[in-house]
Order: sequence, then C-alpha cells, then structure tokens
Amino acid sequence: MKTIEEMQKRKKELGYSNRQLSKLSGIPFGTVQKILGGYTEHPRFDTKRALEKVLFPEETTYASVETYTSVERVTPESLCVREKSSGNYLYGSTADDSDRKRPGDYTVADWEHLPGDRRVELMDGILYDMANPALVHQLILSSLLFQLLDYVEKNHGDCRVIPAPIGVRLEKDDKTMLEPDLVVVCSPEKLRPKWLEGAPDLVIEILSPSTCHRDLTRKFSKYESAGVRSYWVVDPEKKRILVYNFEEDDLLQIHSFRDQIPVTIWDNQCVVDFTEIWKQISFLYDENGTLKT
Repeated sequence: MKTIEEMQKRKKELGYSNRQLSKLSGIPFGTVQKILGGYTEHPRFDTKRALEKVLFPEETTYASVETYTSVERVTPESLCVREKSSGNYLYGSTADDSDRKRPGDYTVADWEHLPGDRRVELMDGILYDMANPALVHQLILSSLLFQLLDYVEKNHGDCRVIPAPIGVRLEKDDKTMLEPDLVVVCSPEKLRPKWLEGAPDLVIEILSPSTCHRDLTRKFSKYESAGVRSYWVVDPEKKRILVYNFEEDDLLQIHSFRDQIPVTIWDNQCVVDFTEIWKQISFLYDENGTLKT
C-alpha cells in the first residue's frame, strides 16, 4: 500500500487533477481533495486501493479501469509511441571537427554560431536538430497565431504573440535554449534582440514524432520550474490538446478539436476556437479520422 506522499508525487508526475482522479477512480471529488490535500491522514483501505489502481496501474494486480468517459489516462509514453531515438541528437556545433564537443558540453554560444538555416534546440548541453514541420503543424500554428493576435490587438496590446523560430532562454541557463512553436509574452523587458530571456506567460507546442517525448517530459519540467503560467500541447495525431495551467489546482485539462479553450493568462476572456482550426486541417485526415501520412 502506497503512502499519501507517494500518491501526491505520482499525481504530479502524471499531471492529473483531483477531479480527473475522482472520475477515474470512482471516489467522490471531495474525498480525493481531502486525501491528496493531506487533510485525511488515515483514509479507508478500499479508497486508497482505488486511487492506487489509477496512479500505479503497473504495480497492481487489480482489474483496470475499463471506461474513462470524457477523461483519458494520458502519459508521455502513451502519446509518444512513434518517437525516434538518439538519431535526432546533433553532436556537431560550428565549423569543423576540431570544434566538436561531447553531448552535454554545448552552450548558448555554440547555439548562436550554428548556421542560420537550421532550427536547433539546446537542452542541458545537448543540441537537437529539429525536423521541418509538416503541413498540419503549420496550419495549426498559423490559426493559433491569428486567433491570439486578434485578441491581443483588441484587448492586451502590451503582450506579444511570437511564433517559431524564437529562442527562449529559461532562468539564464547557459546550456539550454528552447524553441517553442508559439509563445505569448506580457513582460516586454524579457525580449532581447536575439531571444527571449525568462519565462513566457503562455507556451504552445505542436507535437511531432521527433519532439514528442521532449515536449511532454523534459520541456514540461523546465517550463513549470521557470514560471511559465500555462503550457499547451497540441497533438494533431490524436486530435486533442493538453492544457497545463501551472497556476491552477486542476493542473491538466484535456480538450478535443471540437472544443473552445479559454486562455487562463487572460482570465479566460480569450477563447481559442479549435472548431475553426479543424476546418482548416480536416482535409488532412481520412474518413476514419486518422491523420494521413
């Protein structure tokens, strides 16, 4: 039997909210809040076991949850089944072999000197060569950019909506320079001539097989710890959007391409209409709703 502390840690790792755990486990929402909030020190055995089935399914022999209704168990592994391996790593930096370094030793200075026609991310001293985006990626990006820009121009002129490629240097880390697909920045002092210094208010990443695992694991952790307020992960293949609101108690919300999604950094006054985005990209899917390759 797991401790309350272990369940709290696992809940954070998976990105579940208390309401989602309530739906998945069948435990009343208020009971989940009391247990994982530390207000109930000795919950009933059956209640703890039901939570364990959801949080630690690989360690239990109980029958798994059969129906998730509107909430689906989402883990990086379930979303990234097609990610490529270490062939995505770029181990060279600048001019010739004499300048090559070991993975983990590259810095922002190396990133700056890469050829301008290549899109590369630097993370923890490793350079990752980013593949050219697919058409579905670009159509989603352009529609998101249009909707967010339209709202900013009418309501929040002090914010900037910036599409890729734009370098983002979180926490003045000399070994990390990320390139999200889209950022919203409402603190102009963070903008530098060559990159963004500090945490954007909103980060949006559109998944591709080569970036999936980084977007959902390592980059997720970096964005959260750096103070990004909201992080959206758009999954074109599964037609859903994972919205992580780091300022909210219900950390993860899962939306479909049929939803209208409020932007929490603007107190939900802005709503991104994914039905409009779907109109732009639906021709790229077959009659079964599968993304064409």
